[in-house]
Amino acid sequence: MSKAPGHPITSYVLCTDPASRLLIVQAAGIGTWHLPGGVVEVGESPLDTARREAREELGLAFDLRPDDLLGVEWAQARREGARDRIVFLWSGPMLSSADTDRIELDARELSEWRWANRDEARRLLHPAVAARICSPLQWPGSVTYQETRTERTARHDDGRVPRQDAADRHA
Repeated sequence: MSKAPGHPITSYVLCTDPASRLLIVQAAGIGTWHLPGGVVEVGESPLDTARREAREELGLAFDLRPDDLLGVEWAQARREGARDRIVFLWSGPMLSSADTDRIELDARELSEWRWANRDEARRLLHPAVAARICSPLQWPGSVTYQETRTERTARHDDGRVPRQDAADRHA
């Protein structure tokens, strides 16, 4: 499938273990840490993307439902020429040690996975991703809407971490 035109839409799954740690994955070749998930393809819903990405990246089948949606975010582009994005965050399952024993990473996409407590996640993840998942999450069946704005400058390649203003509203 090909990527949809317009605003890119991404969809990620937030999985935990019994100790409330978060499952994070490391991109192959790049070394950045993120949540399992990726870009919504043409003809695919954000929910189907979360299911597909979990299958492809982790080798696990998640029975995600529409009411597992935790949040939707509009994320302003961080650099000139990039596009704003829409981000969906889904509540994945609490994984047992038997579940994690079955994880088979897609080596083309991922080099490693690990559990991270909230402080580790804040350190390892991109600041925008960390803000998205380290803030208080809503009760199941309740969705948070957030906007992440980037301070725009004449040059966006100066290496500064973007300023973020988050306005939480319930959808």
